[in-house]
Amino acid sequence: MEDTNELALEIEAILDQPSHEQMAGLIDLFEGLVERSEDLATSRGQEVSRQRRHIMQLEARVGMAESKEDLPKLVRDRIPEIILRSGRTPIYGRVDKRDFAGWLYKKLHEESCEFMADPSPAELIDILEVVYAIVDMYGIPRKQFEEARLVKATQAGAFSNQYVLYGYQVKGESS
Repeated sequence: MEDTNELALEIEAILDQPSHEQMAGLIDLFEGLVERSEDLATSRGQEVSRQRRHIMQLEARVGMAESKEDLPKLVRDRIPEIILRSGRTPIYGRVDKRDFAGWLYKKLHEESCEFMADPSPAELIDILEVVYAIVDMYGIPRKQFEEARLVKATQAGAFSNQYVLYGYQVKGESS
């Protein structure tokens, strides 16, 4: 927390009277922060993956599919059937239409975190399935959604150039 407060004070000092050197310093600060965040995310992601493997091994030993602390959660349509076939009895219900969006957004967050901890095609597929469910919920035909995605990619680009924007200068302003 102290690092964050010190960083905030440094940024405020630079923003009070930004010179070209100070802006370069600010960019350096942000790059350092990004590096620290990436290092932290990598180490946390590795730890989460290690813990997940350990939990899955333990669950396999006792016959559990997952921890009850993770419940309730939105699941794919056939999960209750799969649980039943495994010899357990699922306890589940159907989400009210008014609450479905909230459950989908929570599921999108869950699947995104899982992908960051284990960047695999299977986790990416889970994210895409949730996105499709959101598209369907809003009544957007998937073909129309894909066409809109292509238009946006044509207009604004995709992420293939791997650009990171640190700021911009307004024409006429001195640096």
